[in-house]
Amino acid sequence: MPSRGRPPVFWPWLLLGALSQIIATGLMLVAMNDRSFVVTTAYLKTEAIQTAIFGFGVSRRSPDVLKVIAIVIATVGVVITALRPGGEKNLPS
Repeated sequence: MPSRGRPPVFWPWLLLGALSQIIATGLMLVAMNDRSFVVTTAYLKTEAIQTAIFGFGVSRRSPDVLKVIAIVIATVGVVITALRPGGEKNLPS
């Protein structure tokens, strides 16, 4: 299945990324069933934060002060959204 310009190692990574996305979507739907839509959406908003932190780790570059401040503000915003009153689904006992 090799094509021009793509090394053979590309295809396993592509498959891993595609399967990870499918699994993550399934987990998101399970979370929406157990918790409210708003809380699940707030958790999903951490994707950009996780990507930024992971990117700094992989590239081994230190983030500058403004980037750290942006990550902290985004994290606080997600936490505030997730902890809002009524965020839990009221399940019958």
